[in-house]
Amino acid sequence: MKEVGKPLLSNYKLVTGYVVGGIVITATVIVGYFGFRSYFDKPKPTVQTQTTQTQTNPLAQFNGTYAGNSSANSGVTSATATITNGQISGTANYSGAENIQIGLTVIGTVEVSGNVTGSFSGTGSASGENFPVNGTYSGKITANLFNLNYNGSGGGESASGSINLSKK
Repeated sequence: MKEVGKPLLSNYKLVTGYVVGGIVITATVIVGYFGFRSYFDKPKPTVQTQTTQTQTNPLAQFNGTYAGNSSANSGVTSATATITNGQISGTANYSGAENIQIGLTVIGTVEVSGNVTGSFSGTGSASGENFPVNGTYSGKITANLFNLNYNGSGGGESASGSINLSKK
């Protein structure tokens, strides 16, 4: 039975030491486990590779020089156009009344679909008079053939027609 004046746990100090020691050892193991894991289980660095995409200009398919003649006696009788990435620049010849020949400057644009729009202008002279010519054109490029319709006016006359230019 219980002796008077003696604590219930006779080895109270001894048991307390074991409990504190067990807690310390358990805490050390837990901290060591997570420290080991965080040090050795680091995620591997990811290697990023950079790829370069090559984009082609869809308008480049129309690049080149186109030229052609018309059988018309008046209006645009010949033309040469250079297309670079959808931009048209070139020259044409306009035959007017009294066989006046006027050099024209041609500008325009090409869409991805091959549709073409633009304008032309120039000035010629005969008998001491200047004859300005201005006009517009539209058309389409298919299979290396540039078909266009034009409307122009100048010097008191107007002309409309078509001309076909082939890729050189």
